[in-house]
Amino acid sequence: MISKTEVSAPYRHVRLKIFNEFPKVLDQVSMEVRKQKDQYSISFESRVDNSLEEIENFNRLFQLGEKERKAVKWGWEQEMGDTMLRGVNTCTRASQFQRLAADTFIDT
Repeated sequence: MISKTEVSAPYRHVRLKIFNEFPKVLDQVSMEVRKQKDQYSISFESRVDNSLEEIENFNRLFQLGEKERKAVKWGWEQEMGDTMLRGVNTCTRASQFQRLAADTFIDT
């Protein structure tokens, strides 16, 4: 099946409107990118005093089972560090642990 997308406008001078609005859109995108960069920098620079303790708190909070705890431990071994970003990366890495089913971390 072939999909076709059509765009129509109720007036003739679509191009002028696009060119007039485009700089505003770029400004908004630029501002959002700066905000996201700042937020990323905060997580990269924010220190965590006891990362392993925080990871254990996370495990308890989300009631992770033994398999999931092993995955998080494996993730920590890959991502060790004392920043908030390393903690987030630990959890992301844990989801890649080979012995887990794809739906392990999904709350049903």
